[in-house]
Amino acid sequence: MTSKDKRFCWLLGISIVALTLIVFWPILRNGFIDLDDNLYITANPYVQAGLTLRGLRWASTTLYFQIWHPVTWISCMLDCQIYGLNAWGHHLTSLLLHAANALALFLLWHRMTGSLEESAVAACLFAIHPLRVESVAWVAERKDVLSGFFWMATLWAYLRYVEAPSWKRYAVTLMAYVFDLMSKPMVVSLPIVLLLIDYWPLKRFQKRPLRVLFGEKLPFAALALADSLVTLVAQRPLMVMRLPWSLRVGSAFVFCCEYLGKIFWPHDLALFYRHPGTSLPVWQMFAAFSFLIAISIAAIGLRRRYPYFLTGWFWFLVTLIPVIGIVQISGRSIADRFTYLPQIGLCFIVAWGGAAVCGRSFIGRRIWKTGIVMVLLACAWSTRYQLHYWSDPRLLYEHTLEVSPDNELIHNILGVYLARHGEMDLAQGHFEEALRLRPSYADAHNNLGLLLEHEGKFPEAIAQYHEALENDPNHSLAKGNLEDLLKKHQPSGGAGQKT
Repeated sequence: MTSKDKRFCWLLGISIVALTLIVFWPILRNGFIDLDDNLYITANPYVQAGLTLRGLRWASTTLYFQIWHPVTWISCMLDCQIYGLNAWGHHLTSLLLHAANALALFLLWHRMTGSLEESAVAACLFAIHPLRVESVAWVAERKDVLSGFFWMATLWAYLRYVEAPSWKRYAVTLMAYVFDLMSKPMVVSLPIVLLLIDYWPLKRFQKRPLRVLFGEKLPFAALALADSLVTLVAQRPLMVMRLPWSLRVGSAFVFCCEYLGKIFWPHDLALFYRHPGTSLPVWQMFAAFSFLIAISIAAIGLRRRYPYFLTGWFWFLVTLIPVIGIVQISGRSIADRFTYLPQIGLCFIVAWGGAAVCGRSFIGRRIWKTGIVMVLLACAWSTRYQLHYWSDPRLLYEHTLEVSPDNELIHNILGVYLARHGEMDLAQGHFEEALRLRPSYADAHNNLGLLLEHEGKFPEAIAQYHEALENDPNHSLAKGNLEDLLKKHQPSGGAGQKT
């Protein structure tokens, strides 16, 4: 590469970073939200204390929030050390990590393929797509951008190892992957992704025996397996949906198609999408399965002519497997944030595939560049529009209920927000709606009890605390609230008897 080409490459890289910062800059005016930000930051004494030996010990051993990701905890602690509870600082860290990920993606694929324009297009599509909003604007999702950072670091270290193999470079790659796993368990699919990039763009399948390529990935696979077992143990309490395996697998095909729909037509994006449960039609599962199989067969059949199609498509599928619902953790179906790494594969297909379709002629390149500019402008506008909802928690929750109305989690969260701002009647309505949708929802019972207690309706409040404890005997907040209320007031009759 000539010095002129290098300068242009870095100019493009700086432009990608600048574009990312400009599009997402409004998040610096946002605060924290009630969903998960409290558990990660605002109500977590270990994190708020900043970097301390006690905090580091806790971060490395805790399964708090049913997940083991010590690097993410340490990242949040470091932010509190620097910014305290000023939300803009936490948002700034997330934004800088995301911009760094976009830059790394561009530089990596340019170095591996030599294709400057296609690499820049893929990086831009990844960086400013509306589905990035949740990962970047939600402080509790620091693990997305942080795991993305170490994912890119692992790929960069792997590329250096491929260029000049040595045990030191291999060890650095493994260490980067360890940090990646300690940021978010979703990255357990990386060993398979390394095989995919061995096929394209590294083209190692033509140079090295398969047993060597597979053997290189075994230590990565062992680390991924160990982290998966830890995650399954940690998240066992959250496995509340006991759907049949056949339904979980069938639903996974549908959810893959829903992700594709959100990526290529990002509309009605929301904080939480309710799982359809047993109401999903069989024909829909079969249609989704057929569609995914057809594309997979096409990717394999066209692998020699369009190798990026195979790598990009299976990158998308493989990286989604840990979060597609085969192991059902909660009541959600899909989540915008789960596309953070999977969508990169589709960006390759669009960037290299679009350039191939338009051809190398003058007119074809003009059409291609014009089309990409229009798509990026649409992405920037749509992302800014989606960021508008994140500017105010109430707006975000109400928008989510517009998209997913039968959503007890968001009704409960919105009720808490409204109660905190003195709108008790509206808050009570949302708590009651949450309980109508899920009568066993202990958090909603507890929150309704607090509201009734605030209004002086002590017998009703006690009844709600009892309901919360009946559905979740380990609900510490409900237990504490009930004990405090019984100490202050001794109601007559059985309603006030402590259990």
